[in-house]
Order: sequence, then structure tokens, then C-alpha cells
Amino acid sequence: GITLLSFVFSMKDEAINYDLRRLKLNYTSFIYVNGEGDDPDNPVELQSLYSGENRVWVDFKDIPENMKKAIVAIEDKRFYVHMGVDPIRTTKAVIGYSAAKLTHTSTSGLDGGSTITQQLIKNVTGDNENSPTRKVKEMLRALYLERNYSKEQILEFYLNTVYFGNNQYGVQTASQYYFGKNASDLSVVEAASLISITNAPSYYDPYTEPENNLERRNLTLRYMYEQDMITEREYNEYKTAELVLRDRSIKTDDKDRESWSYATDTIFEEVVADLMEKNNYSRSEAVSKMYTGGLKIYSTIQTDVQGIMEDYLSNPDNLGNERYYNKEKDEYEYPE
Repeated sequence: GITLLSFVFSMKDEAINYDLRRLKLNYTSFIYVNGEGDDPDNPVELQSLYSGENRVWVDFKDIPENMKKAIVAIEDKRFYVHMGVDPIRTTKAVIGYSAAKLTHTSTSGLDGGSTITQQLIKNVTGDNENSPTRKVKEMLRALYLERNYSKEQILEFYLNTVYFGNNQYGVQTASQYYFGKNASDLSVVEAASLISITNAPSYYDPYTEPENNLERRNLTLRYMYEQDMITEREYNEYKTAELVLRDRSIKTDDKDRESWSYATDTIFEEVVADLMEKNNYSRSEAVSKMYTGGLKIYSTIQTDVQGIMEDYLSNPDNLGNERYYNKEKDEYEYPE
């Protein structure tokens, strides 16, 4: 007992007072153009810009109750009553781990005992070291978060930072990727399917492992029913419901700069130049901001007119002896 207390006390100087509001994350930027009829009051997305992590923050009020209930049901049913660490789950995890070690059996299938708050700590710190020191630090940080943030804030940060596979971080980009809709429009079945992915993204990928995803989804639904989040009739209906995924053969996002339109490329370079001039950024800093700063860039380009012009100018026969831009060679040429 004294040894354990000494160990915990020695952690007092560790950076446990984690400030979520100063969290540095990468956020996807967007370029918008005027909507139908060149309507500036109805902008439409022309291009999303991201590198490494596709993430769009969604506020707590825009996350559906379906998703909030699903994550609590399957991951942390005492979330709203514990203080960041769940003594019951932690005790079970320790007993299970100890038993596995004594019998020389695998520990891979055991419940780790981590609460949503503890999982959030791992998401934002990237610290996954499997050691007692890391676990104690994680628990202390979780206790700190619970004292300084509301349950709603913790859940909001968790659902915006958790990995959903296929380079999708956070519930909003995952909703768009898997279902082609905003997180606010998710059904109970879709929410249960999405939250299932987070447990093991490759194993529960609904595109490549539909049977595994279905099994985990129905387990989530059963827990929701057992915790009075849905009725028995709803549970029986939802567990046999067909999951309609977005058709991935229809491209919805093309972040490869080589395939950008001339309009996208021009806007990108103009904003980079503005960032360099007005913020005294280097070019690399400006480009990084474009890909990770969560910028919303509004252009007055009329996409229908732009498309006609690009089609015309891409045909050398329309240019006479004027030079034209060869995108493959990244240089101007004169037609033969």
C-alpha cells in the first residue's frame, strides 16, 4: 500500500493538467463557390483540403442522441456517474489481466477497463505505451479532466478525436465517408455501426468486414436496449435492418492536387500568397495552414462558366498559335 502511494505521489509533477481547449489538431479546410444560379448565400463545396487526418469539428448539439447513447452503451455505461475512472471496470480488468498472466493465456480479448475519459486521453496524447506508469498517468489525467470539464465537453472531444478507420477522424467526417450524410442525420443503426468501428477499425470496417461490423453493431444495440435507451420493439427492428453505405465508386473527395481543377489550383495559390503577405508566413507555413487549419475559403467563381472555359482552353485547336498550359509537364507549350 505504501509503495503504491509513493508511486502515485511521484507522479504529481507529471503534466496531468491537460487543457483540452488548447488542443492542437489538424482540421480539414474547404473551398466554397457560389451555389446554383450563382447564389452567394448558398455556397457549395468545391474542394476539401487535408493532409494525413481528415477531421471536421462538430459541436455537441449537432451530434445526435443516437450516437451519444451508442458510445456510452458499448464503451462506458457508467460514464455519467464515475469521476473519470470506473473502479468496477478497473478492478475487473486487473483481475482478468492477472489471471491471464498466471495461466499464460492471451490478454488480447480482455476489457482494458478504460472509460471514455481515459480513451480521450489516449486519443489526444497519442500515448499507448503498455506500462503501469502510463496507466497511472492516464488515470490521473482522467480525474483532472472530470474535475475541469463537463461530461458533455468530454463526450464532444472524444467523438471529434476518435479514429473511425479509412483516414477518418471524428464523427462528422466518418458520417460523410460511410453514409454520405452529416453526423446530425445519423439513424440509430448507423450510429451503432459507426461506433463499432472505433473498437478495431480494420476488423469492424463495414465495407470490407460487414459481418464483423454487424456483430458488433448488434451487440451495441443490445446494450442500448438493456440500458433502456431503445425499446424491445426497436431493438428487434434495428438488429435486422439493412445498413446502406455510401457508394465508394462515386468519388466525393479528391485531395490529390494533380487532379484539381484550374479554379481550385488558382484559389489555393492566391490564398497561400495572402497568408504569406498578411501573416508573414513562409510558403511551407502557409501551405500547412491550408491543409490543417480548418479554413473556410469562399470564392465567387461560377463553376458552370469555369467548366466551359476549361473545356475550351484544354483543346489546342481552339488556341491557334497561342501557348497553352500542359498540366502533365507543368509548363506552357505551343500547339504543333
